[in-house]
Amino acid sequence: MVFNCSDGLDYKSVGRMLSGIAQTGSWSCFDEFNRIEVEVLSVVAQQILSILTAVSERKDHFLFEGSDIPLNMNCGLFVTMNPGYAGRSELPDNLKALLRPISMMVPDFALICEITLLSEGFEESETLSKKVSILYELMEKQLSSRITTISPSVTSRRCWFRQVT
Repeated sequence: MVFNCSDGLDYKSVGRMLSGIAQTGSWSCFDEFNRIEVEVLSVVAQQILSILTAVSERKDHFLFEGSDIPLNMNCGLFVTMNPGYAGRSELPDNLKALLRPISMMVPDFALICEITLLSEGFEESETLSKKVSILYELMEKQLSSRITTISPSVTSRRCWFRQVT
């Protein structure tokens, strides 16, 4: 389940979500987690810590926000952040300590295209990949109002390359 975070979330709302996650064993993602206000994030860190402690101690039940609740050990919590945007909070240190950071970047479409073409036996894969990359870039710009994302699967790319050649 994905929760879209905003600066309007308070610790009670997040606490109810976390309680449900812990009880049902669901995996949930808090998208744009750093949009939540710093004061709220500090309390949320304590809520997350209580769940993580219960999981590490392999408890069947634990005390969460004053209530004894059952714990499903399959629960998982993930957060996403875009730190570069305005209006984003820096995570408190006590919360950073609970999360494992993973950085992501935009893939190099030209390189992926070149390798795909090369694996299909194209001799001019480098030149073709540049042309295909420019084509996709232009399509995204020109058709952006009609198409949300232009990212064909490897299979459809193979079919497309075969049709063109």
